[in-house]
Amino acid sequence: MEQISVLADLRQKEGDFRKAEALYRAQELRRQDPDLLTGIYSLLAHLYDRWGRMDKAAEFYELARPSAPTMASIKVTRSPRSKTTSP
Repeated sequence: MEQISVLADLRQKEGDFRKAEALYRAQELRRQDPDLLTGIYSLLAHLYDRWGRMDKAAEFYELARPSAPTMASIKVTRSPRSKTTSP
């Protein structure tokens, strides 16, 4: 996956967004791991954003989002040292 990402990034820098998209899409079809798919969706979202295709960027940002931790799912704990006492 890493080599494909590097190649796709080079294609983006050259302005060849179609080739970059094809590289990412090929990886999307081969991957079943949810974490890897999230990464691919995030890369596609960034690609579409740079390409000026905001509708597609929004679609892939949403696809990348569900498996990312949200503030509601992060458990906040306090250290015992952080207790405040009133004088």
